[in-house]
Amino acid sequence: MSVDAKAFVPKGKTVLSAKSFVPKDAQRGSWDPSSSTWLEDEHAFTSKLWGIKANMEMLPGVAVPRFTYPLLITDVVPGSEADMMGIRMRDVVVALKSPEMEDFSAVAAEHVPVAGAGAKKLLLVPEHIAHILRAGGPCAIRVKREKKTQVCESCGSDEIVEMRAQGDLVCESCGVVFRDRLGSMASGGRTFQD
Repeated sequence: MSVDAKAFVPKGKTVLSAKSFVPKDAQRGSWDPSSSTWLEDEHAFTSKLWGIKANMEMLPGVAVPRFTYPLLITDVVPGSEADMMGIRMRDVVVALKSPEMEDFSAVAAEHVPVAGAGAKKLLLVPEHIAHILRAGGPCAIRVKREKKTQVCESCGSDEIVEMRAQGDLVCESCGVVFRDRLGSMASGGRTFQD
């Protein structure tokens, strides 16, 4: 007999997933640096609000924050159009196309000097791309995602989180904890001095 967890949630309430309970000290991503490749995917939005946030930085003397390059998705609203399409945090937007455009426009870096101490340069998304992102509405985007070759043995998801304090690996999709998979990288009890 299969029971749907949503059957026990009162109407109007949100169903929480394992992602809702990931502690702040969790390290997202692969624990084996050689275990990933990059995949590119395309998504077409139809609603005004897509349900994603991307990295931005406030510049001195500018009223509106600017999108920084690379255009990394920093949040996906649960239940949003982006969430339903499978867009994830840490996906990178590499191109977009508004209905007025004939073809995709690549998200490229624009070097902008920042006044002040150190006079550093920031990599920003060009303003014509930022305008489309702020306007929302119908639009198509291309994202690239790091595809990990290591997956959850229970559900097959590649959304694995490393819990550094405990040395555990946790699947964000189903919540399974893999305690025996990660050796502690912390310093042992011995110190060597000359």
